[in-house]
Amino acid sequence: MKKTSKYNIVLIIVTAAEILLMLLSWLANFGPYFRLFLTYTAYPFFSAFLFAAANFMSAKYRQTLPVLGKLCAISCLIYLPPHLLISEKIGGEEYLFFGLIRSEAIPQFLPITGYVLLNLSNAVIIAQVFSCIVARKRLRG
Repeated sequence: MKKTSKYNIVLIIVTAAEILLMLLSWLANFGPYFRLFLTYTAYPFFSAFLFAAANFMSAKYRQTLPVLGKLCAISCLIYLPPHLLISEKIGGEEYLFFGLIRSEAIPQFLPITGYVLLNLSNAVIIAQVFSCIVARKRLRG
């Protein structure tokens, strides 16, 4: 099996596992108001779709544009943590990390770090998509 084929298989497995964990974290931290609204809106599904599409395109074009391998690795590293660190507050109690952590003592830097990483993750995924478009044009032109 070629090195590229093994890389693509590993990338597919990592991408699928991260999407599954992200969706589970959204459901496990389910709050009666905020998470209910967000779970049935498009963000978690659009985010997962964009993450998967960007990684699959990166696997296809990474030989053409080497920066895609780095962007893909960064994307895989920072995609999941925001979904685990953004908490849900209901009344006086916060839920975090699949609902396993429930406490008023959750440090405030964790949700802030989660939102910063979420924006960074989205920026890296968008950079991946644009880099794939550039790589595709290089192959065609």
